[in-house]
Amino acid sequence: MAGLLAFTVNSVVRGHHIYKSIWTPFLGEEFVLEAEDGNEHDQHAVAVMKDATVVGHMPRYLLPVSWFFIKRVGSITCKITGPRKHGVGLEVPCDYTYKGSRRKLKKVLDS
Repeated sequence: MAGLLAFTVNSVVRGHHIYKSIWTPFLGEEFVLEAEDGNEHDQHAVAVMKDATVVGHMPRYLLPVSWFFIKRVGSITCKITGPRKHGVGLEVPCDYTYKGSRRKLKKVLDS
């Protein structure tokens, strides 16, 4: 469809060392991301959600653009692409897919 925009960014889910007691990552598993308003550590935090429960966060370098994208343009999903690894804490490799309306994105960019 000409009116939709979709692109993918290869990255990681951060914070698995905090959430490992409630989530074990599986290759190919998919999640919806939500802007996490009221997060005391980052006003532009974006949470990785599984069944309405936070299981991780987007890395800081993808914020606040991703937070703004969710709020004004469309949605972001996450697909697990590999086993967890040590990085800054435990991280889980993934692809973030951004989907939204070209019209909304153009409106945001033009404002």
